[in-house]
Amino acid sequence: MIADKIAPQLLAMLDDRSRLARTDFAAQYSRLGAVADTTSKPERVIVFIQCDADADLSHLTEEGIRVNQSAGAVRTAFLPVEKLGRLSDEPGVKRIEPTQQLRLLMDTAADAVQLPQFRQSTGLTGKDVVIGIIDSGIQYRHPAFKVGTGSRVLRIW
Repeated sequence: MIADKIAPQLLAMLDDRSRLARTDFAAQYSRLGAVADTTSKPERVIVFIQCDADADLSHLTEEGIRVNQSAGAVRTAFLPVEKLGRLSDEPGVKRIEPTQQLRLLMDTAADAVQLPQFRQSTGLTGKDVVIGIIDSGIQYRHPAFKVGTGSRVLRIW
């Protein structure tokens, strides 16, 4: 194991894996992408890998390490916590970082642009507004465009 390649939070996770109960482990490290369920599967973690852009990591699948991209300098992987050391041994791997749960910050945007005051003074809400976008393509099936069983996308020309 090359500890310098592994972020401190992941090293702590690796150390705590054997001494914490599965539920305590999951509670403590879930924000860093750790998964520990009631099955017989080992504790697992989702990580970011900084590596050589052309590094071939496909052989790690045989060891239970699933690298989600086949090329690129930054990739993600899903692996048993106990395999962090094995991943760090790969010559093409430069750094292993934990993922983190993110939270939306759009809850402050309306106040920042004084939207409540605008709505109150004008009576406008944005309802029935149509926006046209000129673009080379759209993923119209993306969940962001769904409304109930319908879609926010009215037409594609």
